[in-house]
Amino acid sequence: MSEKETSKTDQNKDYRNLEDEEKCKVDEVKIEETINKEIFNEFPKAIFFLLGNEFCERFSFYGMRTVLTLYLIKELQYSENISAKMFRSFQIIAYFTPIFGAMVADSWLGKFRTIFYISILYACGNSILAIGAIPNRLTVMRVVSLTGLFIITIGTGGIKPCVSALGGDQFKKGQEKMRHHFFALFYFAINSGGLLSTALTPILKADVKCFGKNTCFFAAFLVPAIFFVIALILFLFGKSFYVIKPVEDSIIISVTKCIAYALYNKAVKKGEKKEHWLDYADDQYDTNLIHDIKGLLRILIIFIPLPMFWALFEQQDLKWASQATGMDGEISKVFYVKPHHIQIANPLLIVILIPIFDWMIYPALERIKWCNTPLQRMTVGGLLCAFSFVISACIQLKIETELPKLPPEGESEMLVINNSPCFLEMRSPHARNLSSY
Repeated sequence: MSEKETSKTDQNKDYRNLEDEEKCKVDEVKIEETINKEIFNEFPKAIFFLLGNEFCERFSFYGMRTVLTLYLIKELQYSENISAKMFRSFQIIAYFTPIFGAMVADSWLGKFRTIFYISILYACGNSILAIGAIPNRLTVMRVVSLTGLFIITIGTGGIKPCVSALGGDQFKKGQEKMRHHFFALFYFAINSGGLLSTALTPILKADVKCFGKNTCFFAAFLVPAIFFVIALILFLFGKSFYVIKPVEDSIIISVTKCIAYALYNKAVKKGEKKEHWLDYADDQYDTNLIHDIKGLLRILIIFIPLPMFWALFEQQDLKWASQATGMDGEISKVFYVKPHHIQIANPLLIVILIPIFDWMIYPALERIKWCNTPLQRMTVGGLLCAFSFVISACIQLKIETELPKLPPEGESEMLVINNSPCFLEMRSPHARNLSSY
């Protein structure tokens, strides 16, 4: 065989290989498109009840929270400082109680009954808060409103870890991709409910007139209360479709006991040497549990920056809105951003970006094998968030450079406007020296 024939044969092989690779890529794309089309058809029916429940619950929670600070100041007549502290206390309790909700669900009532019973409590709290907004003696309004608010914090925290976990229980082994899409839709429902309520409840408060007043906090709290009742009804309608797993030992309690037992044994049995300190619990606890706890402790390192992140993130409600008041809000000659729009920006962007990332960006990144693991995505997202806080700090520095110059310490500013057609002379025994600065 001549060299020309050999080179032609090699070229033909290369062409065939390229054609085969292109066919494989086309087949992969077709398979992925088919899977994406079938995902909604194969979704467990229970999922849609849980998504509706979460949408309405988040509408209720964020709708109430949006006008809460203003209600504490305007209606309950607390100072801005006290109102801010009460608002933060409300958030602390709401984000701390999920631990107890998870323990009750895991070791006593199960997820379904925990959600059901605590939701009834939650609905009562919403109703009490709305009743507390009806004009009455200040002491009565304060007691009723704060009682309702406290019950709401218990309710929202108690069901928080259970709804998403119950949703995860609806998927079988081999449905990991479907479960991934569910949690994307779940987060979408959370933020779309929050977005709608954040935009609607201030309008209800400002535009609806009730009890002889120009504003109506009663309506702003009543509508979220109604939405939560709808959330509870949707949850109950889905009962026949739910996969309800039997109650087992609380994993939180089991992990705590295992760690405590291992530490105790390590302190007592000083002569024994083991590869890992958790191995001192192997005579009492299952090796699989010990192995899982070791993995958990390794993963916990990624939670170290989270308190700092959320401490900054939660500034959106107060500090970022306050920062917005120091700017003119002009984007263009016809479009302005008002300070209260800051609270809407986050859920709005999330609602827009979730489907874009889930259905377009992440699949594209997986093809090029870049940023395709949850840990990598969390790292990039965390860095972008940190950068956004740096931008916010730079904006604040710029705002402060353009603020009016304040009088020096020990002096005060007085502005006199004289519209009369004569000179005005002002005297005071307290003013020793008047001068411009």
